[in-house]
Amino acid sequence: RNFSLGSFDCFTIAKKVLDIQLNIEKGIINQVKLSGSLAINDRAELLEQQLIGCPHEISEITNRLSTIGLTEETLEELLKGLF
Repeated sequence: RNFSLGSFDCFTIAKKVLDIQLNIEKGIINQVKLSGSLAINDRAELLEQQLIGCPHEISEITNRLSTIGLTEETLEELLKGLF
């Protein structure tokens, strides 16, 4: 690529963004707010409901979220954000 004046390539970088707000007491998630551009927007409320009352442990959260039809990639990104 030649980035000198007058000659350059144009490109776009799309980044998935996830904003997670958790309130955890004694290892239990008691409040959750999810938002962002990760492919959960249509299921954010359902995800929040699944997480409330769940122990903040990867295995417990994975078990709860695996039942609601997330893609493997979306589940992995969500878990990264939660831990």
